[in-house]
Amino acid sequence: MNSAMYETFFNHSNDILFITDDKGNLLDINTTFVHNLGYSKKQVLLTNIKPLMHQDDVTKTLKLMSELSRDKPLINFEQNYIHLNGKSLRLSCTAFMDVETRNIFISAKYISKNSNEEINKFVNATAHEINNPLGIISGYTELLKSQPGIDKNTNEKLDVILKSSERIANTIKDLKQVYCSDSSLEK
Repeated sequence: MNSAMYETFFNHSNDILFITDDKGNLLDINTTFVHNLGYSKKQVLLTNIKPLMHQDDVTKTLKLMSELSRDKPLINFEQNYIHLNGKSLRLSCTAFMDVETRNIFISAKYISKNSNEEINKFVNATAHEINNPLGIISGYTELLKSQPGIDKNTNEKLDVILKSSERIANTIKDLKQVYCSDSSLEK
């Protein structure tokens, strides 16, 4: 692969890509690394990766590096890295070592420990924001239907509003059943 192709592939990947030597010194990082971790190439190239990792993961990483030295790729191991702003980011990593150069190639994706919790919160908040005005629409429609002297055409239109409101309410209920594991959150 020529240098231009390598640079294009490396810097346009959606994955966080970085290369270290066998001592953990960063040799190259891609733009996704910069965007996700906040560090520029100037800040981290030729520095050691250990200060960028959560201190609880350093020992585990040293053990994993020794496994790599026996020519075993590591697939989908999780580590916490520290963003430039100090926040911890959980990454799912895959790594392999080039036995000739002893360089380690790492591909990582950001993962969220709380992704299900975040989805539950989002779905419940959205359901709440939809169900409140939907209840008002249904209530006023029922009130209008109960008024004496409503002509047949108006009554049919009010029925359409009620059926549509019910369909929306059922869709929200189904959405919550699919995405919200905690039934106590359902309303």
